[in-house]
Amino acid sequence: MGIWLPTTEAEIETVTSAGTAPEGHFLDFKRELGSTPGSRKETAQDIASFALDGGVLIVGVDEPEPGTYKLSPQPLSDLSERAEQIAANRPDPGLYVRTAIIPSRDNPSAGYLVVEVPPSPAAPHMVDGRYWGRSERTKRQLNDAEVARFHAARARSDTKVLEALEEELARDPEPRPASRMLFVAEPLVADGGLARSFVRGPQTAVRELTQGVENRVPGSVREYSPTPWELSTSVRRAKGIALTGLAEGRKSPSEAFLSETATDIEVQTSGAIRGVMSRLTYLEEHPRVPEGTKRVIEGLPIAWSHRLVAWAGTLGEQLMYRGPWGFGVHLYGLEGVCAAPRDERGMRILSSRSLPVYEVATFQSTTTASFQEIQDDPLAIVDRLIGDFIHSLGVSSRYPDCFPGQ
Repeated sequence: MGIWLPTTEAEIETVTSAGTAPEGHFLDFKRELGSTPGSRKETAQDIASFALDGGVLIVGVDEPEPGTYKLSPQPLSDLSERAEQIAANRPDPGLYVRTAIIPSRDNPSAGYLVVEVPPSPAAPHMVDGRYWGRSERTKRQLNDAEVARFHAARARSDTKVLEALEEELARDPEPRPASRMLFVAEPLVADGGLARSFVRGPQTAVRELTQGVENRVPGSVREYSPTPWELSTSVRRAKGIALTGLAEGRKSPSEAFLSETATDIEVQTSGAIRGVMSRLTYLEEHPRVPEGTKRVIEGLPIAWSHRLVAWAGTLGEQLMYRGPWGFGVHLYGLEGVCAAPRDERGMRILSSRSLPVYEVATFQSTTTASFQEIQDDPLAIVDRLIGDFIHSLGVSSRYPDCFPGQ
């Protein structure tokens, strides 16, 4: 889908004055956001209508007659904030949108607002008890049969991520270590060959993808080993290509240390990202620590969750896929673990003092995110994905760059 995203008043003027404005299923013009409850409701309906397939609403262009457009620059003060508040608060569930301001040449304090609405993993969205979608040129109310069909599709998307995790558990490389993290990212509205060009490209493509986004991983967890930089082998597989530290046949290495840190990242022809990361836990052996104390390296699942989200965003950009993604993680070997104590400077210390003990063997979580949220707010996605686990360990405050405000 090609989306028109103007960046200057001249672009808008050229298209509207020539009568060639590409208004339709993916684009609509609006004179103003609205200042009354009724007009704000209409704007919310416009935004919600784009959530199924994605689209753009441009504020500051009037349409006095069908097909006839007139520039009508609006005061820019708090215009973006108002649009974002309408999108977040009026539709149910709320919508994440990206906004951009275009000042007018004649009066820079006035201009236009471009509201980009991504395809939403939670679509369809309701406004005042009614669900909205798009016809060829305008918004329309969805009928009951359409709503039921879209809800069924959304349920299938949720199931898709869970099924992906089940597949990864079934093919978890043997022999299994004491603990491991499995992770998946699924493009939710793409055809089965989304990443065919990527997979058929250079065998080193996964290395370039993963190592190219390391600067997006928060500094407090970026250096926890293993990292993608430690993976040396690029291989082709039945469903895609991989960067791996596993042995031939996707087996855990026979060497003890290599097996302990065995990691694998695979991009499949479908666009799915699948992988495993070992070395989640260790036994701490020291006279000042009770025998059998099992520690968790909590920075690792945070770091790898950030990587997973960043890879999906970058792969989506490369493949021109702007649809929603589903993410999932599964951690096992956790029963009885706790985080290592630290002193007031944040330095790890040996101590008999114990933090909360995680009492179950596994942690599993899934979430969905729009393309815009992946680009603009990855912290929120990672929080939904792994935050509950980190909070249960009582250590989220150690990572303010990962969990702001905790």
